[in-house]
Amino acid sequence: MRHFIYALLCATTLLGAEIKSAAFSPEKEIEMLEACGERPVVSFSQALRELLPGVADQYFDESYFQMVEKLEAEKFDGEYKDYWENGQLRTRVTFVKGIPDGHFHGWYPNSGEAYKGYLDMGQKKGIHMSFFYKDPVYKERSPDARIVYYDESGRLHGKQEAAYAKGRLKALVEFYQGQRDGNFSLYKPEGGAYVMKSFKDGVEIPLEANRKTLAK
Repeated sequence: MRHFIYALLCATTLLGAEIKSAAFSPEKEIEMLEACGERPVVSFSQALRELLPGVADQYFDESYFQMVEKLEAEKFDGEYKDYWENGQLRTRVTFVKGIPDGHFHGWYPNSGEAYKGYLDMGQKKGIHMSFFYKDPVYKERSPDARIVYYDESGRLHGKQEAAYAKGRLKALVEFYQGQRDGNFSLYKPEGGAYVMKSFKDGVEIPLEANRKTLAK
């Protein structure tokens, strides 16, 4: 295993620049979250494409994904790091002949977290997260954007969540070993759910039965 440091000059990205990202609807966020369960084993670039779109596209755009794909195609071996033009660490990940293995982590140029997760020779495990750009004046940490939980087999397991940029919950769906199991909710930007469902073993519980369950 060799250690490799790649110093990247991102001349088009300025520290503190205004973020311009696609605003995904709650329905789209549910699609994004559930799509994460379709592939238990992924490449690093695939993992990033599940976490980052719609979160901070100005900083992690298609050229970033293509850079990672090139490393994978070249079967990069060892710890990979690259940096923003101001010297801040941007990416840290370990590859075994192009396959991601271990914790991976990404940062914005202002040192706020952008994403993190864990892949065991490409297999998803534990918690994968992406974050919105943090306000360096008002935020002590980057606000959560997308949170995805996996079991040891790479299946969706537990609460899967997406948030609005200002912190309010946007979408929530619960899974048990890869199947919808529990709450399914979509939220308005100002707060309050406009869709609420419940599932058991992948099957939606009828509204009346759900009310009886809640009443007990």
